[in-house]
Amino acid sequence: MQNYISFSLFLFLISAAGTRSFARDAGLLLSPLMSLPASDPQDAVYQEYKTAHNLALDQRWGDAITQLEAFVKKHPNSQYTDDASFWLCYSREKRGDNAEAVFLAYKNFVEKFAKSQYVGDANSNMVRLADQLARAGNPKYKAELEALRRGDDEDLRLEAIYALSQHGDDDPATVKLLIDLLQTEKSANLRRKIVYVLGNVESAEAIAALEKLALTDADPTVQKNAVQALGNQNDAASVKTLMKIVESNPNQEVRKAALYSIGNTEESVGLEFLLRIAKTSTDQELGKAATYAIGNYGSTAAVTALAEILSSGTHREVRKAALYALGNTGESAAIAALEKTALDPGDADLQTAAVYAIGNLSDEVALKSLQNIFAKSANTRVRKAVAYTFGNTGERAGIAFLGKMAAQEQDLEVAKALIHAMGNVDDDEAVAALVQVIKTNPNEELKKTALYAIANRSKLAAREALLSVVRSDGSVEFKKAAIYSLGNLDDDAAVPVLLEIAQKDSDLQVRRAAVSALGQIDSPKAREAVLKIIRGEK
Repeated sequence: MQNYISFSLFLFLISAAGTRSFARDAGLLLSPLMSLPASDPQDAVYQEYKTAHNLALDQRWGDAITQLEAFVKKHPNSQYTDDASFWLCYSREKRGDNAEAVFLAYKNFVEKFAKSQYVGDANSNMVRLADQLARAGNPKYKAELEALRRGDDEDLRLEAIYALSQHGDDDPATVKLLIDLLQTEKSANLRRKIVYVLGNVESAEAIAALEKLALTDADPTVQKNAVQALGNQNDAASVKTLMKIVESNPNQEVRKAALYSIGNTEESVGLEFLLRIAKTSTDQELGKAATYAIGNYGSTAAVTALAEILSSGTHREVRKAALYALGNTGESAAIAALEKTALDPGDADLQTAAVYAIGNLSDEVALKSLQNIFAKSANTRVRKAVAYTFGNTGERAGIAFLGKMAAQEQDLEVAKALIHAMGNVDDDEAVAALVQVIKTNPNEELKKTALYAIANRSKLAAREALLSVVRSDGSVEFKKAAIYSLGNLDDDAAVPVLLEIAQKDSDLQVRRAAVSALGQIDSPKAREAVLKIIRGEK
């Protein structure tokens, strides 16, 4: 038999070999695949690969094998490793190595580099070697040869089914052909593709075939694909079929897929069914799936259903799913149900989840609801959640609220959360609010919290705020904290101020803090300042 190799590979070999007799002597049969990778000639790894590859082009099989083996060992993850591995197999074959060993080498290459451009060439060479071994009396390779040929046949049939799907053909004869194929086809890949095509066909026969697959097929993936295909029909008949699958299929993942497919339709009967499953199912995972599926409806009726689950759902995790689904609806109508849960003293986890869900809605109604929760709740976790949610909105109205609350909050943990939340807002007004906390709040710990929040901002905003603190008449400990924060900015502009403090401040602890901060700034200017201090220069 003749050797198989890709057309582009053949052209490369001719151009690269020049006067070499490689192409003439190889006796190649051409097939349309890919070429060798192009690369920057300066790439050192590529040059190594090219040197080894050129030995194969020169038909110096032994030297090529030695160099290619070394390359693969040295560069196991290079972009050229699959190229080198293929040429290593090829060189062993051309040197006359044991045919079975070469076949296994090609097989290992295909398994390891399934996406390589050389897989087609390797498969072609494996067909030839398997045929040779089978003819030599090795029965095992007859089965290998049949498997390889089936693979080629499957690829061709997949292409044909893809082509059919492009036509969107609802022809009854075509539908019957596809349904008949499902009864006899053993390839999971082909069956999944047939399911996809049937899902785009408006036909009672197609729906019946998909229903049967979803209920009885031995492959769970095919079952799920059939469920999703039924959802694509988007009509009352398919929804009823999906409901039947939820209630009768023993596979939980298939049932969950059916619930999500119902949620992708607009059928009211589907919404009613999902609500019943969410509220009454003894399977918590199914209840959660039904709840999230309701959220996909994106309607006022869906918000009402989610609120009902939230207030009377059987499972706590299902109720929490209703919270998240409400927060993702984008509907202001969801806020009332979420606020009620946030103020319900029964479950702190659900309360805080409700707060964060309201934050996802990000409108004026949501912000007013959060303020109301903060004012009415006695739960520290809930009030802290409100603070962080305000900080995440980035709204200037939120900054004003956080600053006002921080000034009067009696709960130290909540006050700290309010200050941290201000630090999360990327706005100059947030910095001004934090500076105000430092200037006016009597609590030293809260002042430090504001100081560190400022230090996490942009260099310019943080530097100016910290310098104002350093120059103030605050306590020694507070000044030291500001000085250390300045050093952590690694900002040259702070060097003159730190040097002046180190040389002139009346408190030794403050001066030592300034020297330490200068050591944190990695620049020639900071180094020179430290040297001045060592030399005693003023």
